[in-house]
Amino acid sequence: MDRAGRAGRHVRHRRNAIDAARQAGVPHLVHTSGLQAPTTILRLAADHKATEELVTASGIPATFLRNGWYTENHLQDFAAARERGVIANSIGAAPRKEFAEAAAVVLSTPGHEGKAYELSGDVARLIGRPAQPLAETMKTWL
Repeated sequence: MDRAGRAGRHVRHRRNAIDAARQAGVPHLVHTSGLQAPTTILRLAADHKATEELVTASGIPATFLRNGWYTENHLQDFAAARERGVIANSIGAAPRKEFAEAAAVVLSTPGHEGKAYELSGDVARLIGRPAQPLAETMKTWL
């Protein structure tokens, strides 16, 4: 058994889920992935890259939501900031709630099959449009 945090530990389980979905005739898969999963060199994204490849190979129409870092991951940074008065981090993040709302839009509206969305920060920006919450941006992508 793989140890927690070790690259590859989730792929086996995800492969089983994808195979079960194919056998059950699931018409659309949505995977919450990592930012730029197909090209990033971050070890944390290796499982996401492998999962996206498995989903694509399955032939099931899919949507990839490539979420940025969760705000909740910065709780230690926030505690340190209270003590030192400085946040030493530049990663764009959004609360899990925002990513969940964006996923709800994808799951409840048609037209997202075959797409990948890079979602990062507490607002998403489309060229030539004002910034808005992720869920609102997803609605404009329909």
